[in-house]
Amino acid sequence: MYRSLILSALVALTAGCPGTPTPIGFTMRDFFPIDNGREWAFGNLDVELDYTIDGLLDPTAAETLESGVIIQPLVYTKVCNEGAEGCIDGPLYTLWMSQDSVDGVALWAYSEADGERVLFDSPLKLANPKMGLGETATSVEVDGHTFTSTFLDIEGDHQLDRDGNPLAPELGCDQGVQVEWTCAHLLVESEPAGHWLAGDYWASAGWNIVAWNRAGDDGKWRTIRADYSDSE
Repeated sequence: MYRSLILSALVALTAGCPGTPTPIGFTMRDFFPIDNGREWAFGNLDVELDYTIDGLLDPTAAETLESGVIIQPLVYTKVCNEGAEGCIDGPLYTLWMSQDSVDGVALWAYSEADGERVLFDSPLKLANPKMGLGETATSVEVDGHTFTSTFLDIEGDHQLDRDGNPLAPELGCDQGVQVEWTCAHLLVESEPAGHWLAGDYWASAGWNIVAWNRAGDDGKWRTIRADYSDSE
């Protein structure tokens, strides 16, 4: 099938107005779990680089903001290929994420390399709690920008388009981990344009962000190794 996940039908739900259809859509936090430990390695799909990127999600490093929101750091580190001359291992950036059934999925802060953390006054919302294809989530006054996140599609591994042809390499949820993943594809746009967090994100149920191609990237980064650990 073209999509392994099927968009839920309209249902009659509103109190006091029986029979009124309400769109349900996908539960977006399923694509962005932060409850257990996860590790990833990412390689670039489009260009040959002398390094890969390691990602780490450690639930024991979670923080609670003054508002009571729990944020979880996703730490990304540069790992040089063996024998790569002039390449230096080290931290790239960290994202702080929250997700729940009320506010959806959001980024609350970031730090680049060894720089100080930038904590947003209001979060960058990646996804509403539930979204249908084509729906958007908008965030204002985030690091001096307005962000719009659009739920473009559900994309699979080695997926074909509606005409039976392979998706373009920059689309789809192709990975190098020998599993069949299905991803939510989100397009995050910033106004003014060019914020480094803007771009395309792919998130797989149970695995969080497994691929991205953001402003300033040389090409699409995708998972080449993934590991899971139970934090309990």
